[in-house]
Amino acid sequence: MERLTKRQIILIFTVMWMMFSYRLVNASNYSPNSTLTLTLKEAISMALGNNQTVLKEAKNNLQLAHQNLIAVHKTYQPKINQDAASQRTTNENEITSTTQDKHSISLNSTWSKIIFTSRLLTLSEGYNLTATNDKNYASNKFSSNPYIGIELIQPLSEGGRLQQRLPLINSDENLQLAKINYVLIEEQLILDVINNYYQLIRIKALIKQAEEQVELSRQLLKWTQASLKAEQIPELDVMNARVQLANDEDFLVQVQEQQITLQKNFIRLLGVNEDLTLELSNEINVKILNKNKDVDESINEALKNRLELKRAKIEIEQIKRNIPISKSSNKPTLNISGNYSWTNEAGELKEAIKNLPQRNWLVQAKFSFPFFDSGTTKNQVKIAEINYQKVLDSFDILKKNIIEEINQIQRNLEKNERRLKVLEVNLKIAQEARRISQLKYEMGLITIREVLESQIAYSKVKSSIDDAKTDYFINFAKLYKAIGRLKDEYL
Repeated sequence: MERLTKRQIILIFTVMWMMFSYRLVNASNYSPNSTLTLTLKEAISMALGNNQTVLKEAKNNLQLAHQNLIAVHKTYQPKINQDAASQRTTNENEITSTTQDKHSISLNSTWSKIIFTSRLLTLSEGYNLTATNDKNYASNKFSSNPYIGIELIQPLSEGGRLQQRLPLINSDENLQLAKINYVLIEEQLILDVINNYYQLIRIKALIKQAEEQVELSRQLLKWTQASLKAEQIPELDVMNARVQLANDEDFLVQVQEQQITLQKNFIRLLGVNEDLTLELSNEINVKILNKNKDVDESINEALKNRLELKRAKIEIEQIKRNIPISKSSNKPTLNISGNYSWTNEAGELKEAIKNLPQRNWLVQAKFSFPFFDSGTTKNQVKIAEINYQKVLDSFDILKKNIIEEINQIQRNLEKNERRLKVLEVNLKIAQEARRISQLKYEMGLITIREVLESQIAYSKVKSSIDDAKTDYFINFAKLYKAIGRLKDEYL
């Protein structure tokens, strides 16, 4: 009985996990017109898992860079080539009336490897056997020729050695760049989700307040119309009330249209069914920070973490390598080669194979030095140095832009904080004014018009506070992205 209970517990947890995973990863399979409730973290995870429109190309580039790296590594691994050939030739000479048949067999293999220190090493070995049959003289002759050889190519300049290793270096860096680009696209997707998520929360609150304001404006219009019949107010007040109601209704229609657009964009970001109805569970929480204290820390952290800077440093190194490589165009190269062979000819096959009396060896060193190139190398070096300086200047500009970006975000956050503090005070004043107007109305000191106007003023202040909170939270997310901590904080 106890064992059965444990199985049930395991089964329950398994089903719960499957449901949770299905909800986050396979939300695109939700049935149309169903409702999906999401927290911010769930929305971000869902977008990263489902949104193929944004991430597909980056994933393909990442996989391509990985395969290219593997392919280049393969070129630096040993290669063995084996050749086997059989050939028969017949030579006839009409002048001397001779006929000669030759049958030859050759077995040759080559082993080559690009050494990481930049040298190209090639080892070869082979064996050639030839049988000659002269029909006119009824004689046979066998020739055997085994051999071994070696070749070593060595550039004598730093740039020449670097150029031989360049495909391996570049493919490794290209993979790093592809990874960086993929993460940057992910970060932008996360920021888009955060922005859209809180804009939806803001627009939902705004619609509620707009609906309340429309209702208050209708009540105000009814009061002015009744007061006009009683000849207590001029007709101009009724006209102003109608204009205010029309403006409030128009504003309500606009924010409702904004909500539809935001919802469509949000659903596309999440990669889910377009017929889904989304409910967002988070509220806007404002975290007040000491910005003056955190500015320098944020800048230092950004200069250490930002992927754009890491990407730029890799690109700088790639451009920098072009300088020594350009200089190597007129630098010498050393080629060392050698071979050792045996040869023998005999009337019998056995003797031709066993006895190899003739031995030959050869060692050769070839030194190649471009003597004059009409200044081509000098010009190429100058171009490489100019391009290197350009990327250094771009790197400095990038750092300045990042610093200015952080300072601008900090200024926006401080402005949001000041605005919130002022609006919180205004909200208390508007709330108190609304309470006092209600008491005065109950005491018969004022009309319903003043009460409705105080309620409208209170609703507008609340709407402004929601706007300020939304801006603050989005700017806070931008700050985390600017210092390179967006994924750490929101995932």
